[in-house]
Amino acid sequence: MKLKEAFQGMTTKEKVDYVWEYYKGIIIGSLCFLLFIWLMVDGFMSKDEEPVVVTILSRTSLAGIEEIEEAFSHETFDVYVDHIYHENGKIPENGMQSIERLSTSLAVGQIDLFVIDQTMAELMMLEEVLAPIDDMIDTTTIQIDQQDQLILENDWYGIRASTLSDFNR
Repeated sequence: MKLKEAFQGMTTKEKVDYVWEYYKGIIIGSLCFLLFIWLMVDGFMSKDEEPVVVTILSRTSLAGIEEIEEAFSHETFDVYVDHIYHENGKIPENGMQSIERLSTSLAVGQIDLFVIDQTMAELMMLEEVLAPIDDMIDTTTIQIDQQDQLILENDWYGIRASTLSDFNR
């Protein structure tokens, strides 16, 4: 039976009730689909640029960290600098929370640039906290001199900070 034939002799209220009775699933599904599409497009269009996260685990003083932040302030992108202070491999005051935050940030990939001094880096590499770069990405396309690479037991773990101009002070 065609919809036109079904509507013959019905009032407007009866027509609306008929359409709702037989097509409410399609109507609700279509509205949900349109809402989903609108939310997706709105999410993509209003996405702000994320800052570059630089985490520094070092014995550097607060003045040294402020100097690094100042050097990054001239970039065209936003930089967020997080500093965790350590004294010869030991993290004082609120150490456990700092290590938990660092571990979580490393695990979920929130850190774009991780800067640590060589002593702490070697401790973390020996404890297998850090994985070699070779295990994560194809390093054959990266052109960095051998002396600028941080290597332990023939595995490449990072780039020496002294090769980066903002850290070479």
